[in-house]
Amino acid sequence: MEVMQREQGDLQVQTKIGEEQDRVAQAIEAERKARGDSEDEIVDMLKDMLTKVRVELESEKEERGKNEDVLLGLLETTCQKLNKQGARASTQSL
Repeated sequence: MEVMQREQGDLQVQTKIGEEQDRVAQAIEAERKARGDSEDEIVDMLKDMLTKVRVELESEKEERGKNEDVLLGLLETTCQKLNKQGARASTQSL
């Protein structure tokens, strides 16, 4: 009788251990999936951020180029005007 009770107790302990192992395995798998999903989301966010930065940099580069062209045009116009005034002044002094 005592042996049967021990065997039943052992069986109950083994069952509980098995249930606990299954619960822990499920929790581990759920955490793995959550971590994988989080990693995928982070990678996607980084890709989006890099794309936005590249677009912004390209836009700034184009804008800077346009501004440089305008400035160069203004400098050329100013130099031409100064040269004309200088030529007039030198002919008048002669």
